[in-house]
Amino acid sequence: MNQHSDPWAGLEDVDLFNLLNDEKEEEEPQSKRLKTDTEESSVISTSKFSNPKIVLEKIISGGQTGADQAALNSARKAFICTGGTAPPGFMTSKGPDRFLRTFGLVALERNGTRNRTPLSGFYVQRSQKNINDSDGTIAFRTRQSKGTDLSISFCFTGNWKLINIKKVNTEPSKYKPILVLSECVEEGHENNLIYYASAFNQVVDFLVKHKIKILNICGHRTETFDKKFGDRVELFLDYVFTRLVK
Repeated sequence: MNQHSDPWAGLEDVDLFNLLNDEKEEEEPQSKRLKTDTEESSVISTSKFSNPKIVLEKIISGGQTGADQAALNSARKAFICTGGTAPPGFMTSKGPDRFLRTFGLVALERNGTRNRTPLSGFYVQRSQKNINDSDGTIAFRTRQSKGTDLSISFCFTGNWKLINIKKVNTEPSKYKPILVLSECVEEGHENNLIYYASAFNQVVDFLVKHKIKILNICGHRTETFDKKFGDRVELFLDYVFTRLVK
């Protein structure tokens, strides 16, 4: 797949929602489960932060593969409350993932059996709701990506229309606080303290400046050409949360 291809391409022609008619609860593979024995972090946050100016209470995301799930994983390990809104049936690029409910996510409702709203339409609703339900958004972006770029643009302007992403971190947002991080999650930058320390300071400044209580985290989904993107996001967020939480 070309890394600059439209991430929505072809989704409208695939009726993935046939999978949602089966109410049978399937056991999620162990590889998708968190390395933890508790699911309470989706309900109650027990974390206290080393910086008293940080008022963070909850991490939310849309539950997509990649950055979204990395944020949920890392937050749970730090005992930070999780939640968010997912597409109907907890749909992801790999199919329904009902394990997302253990993170406190709620799926959008698909009203009516004849509703043929394209999957991309539900992804847009999901993204906008998480942005609107939060006090600010951190987006992990290493390349041009229509879905991620539209979410960033919506944070900046309140309109679902692409803008020049380069100005996002240099000009005040007109709608919702947004921070875009790139270098700390680029391939080859894993555990690089130069990139990590710089991005860590940006995160702290962002949380403090905007008094973020509910933080939305988004970014690229898992793709065949970059299967480790989510792992890199989770690695960086682990670095951040272990230094923020007492």
